Amino acid sequence: MAGTDTNYPLLMLTLASVKENMGTSPVVLSTGDLLGHNIPQLFYTAYYGTSQYGTPDATATAAMEQFVSA
Repeated sequence: MAGTDTNYPLLMLTLASVKENMGTSPVVLSTGDLLGHNIPQLFYTAYYGTSQYGTPDATATAAMEQFVSA
């Protein structure tokens, strides 16, 4: 479901399949949205050291954008 994390059984099935097929494929391709779940809010909370940060300033926004694109 969009906007929710993968449930544990599905994640374990996926990882078991990857392990089972190791050596038969040169890569593992993950198409999930690894940074899609509240990353800006979590980043700013860590950046400012508090969840009470108000509107992020330009420096914090640039730092978050650099983190996401790195």
